Amino acid sequence: MDKLLTAVLDAHGGLQNWAKATMITARMHSAARFWAARGWPEVYSEQTVTITTRLLLPNPRKSPLRSTS
Repeated sequence: MDKLLTAVLDAHGGLQNWAKATMITARMHSAARFWAARGWPEVYSEQTVTITTRLLLPNPRKSPLRSTS
């Protein structure tokens, strides 16, 4: 593993701790000047984003792209 990634993980509970996480939520603030210059000063001023840490793959048996041959 990369030294920087190892250092960051260790500083925040270690890889085993992060492996337990299933979701991450972050509050984001964007550059208000960028949107204000376009007439939307509040459009993305404060957002909350939640992501899953697990890779969600479709069920291949139910996929419309499944080969029938």
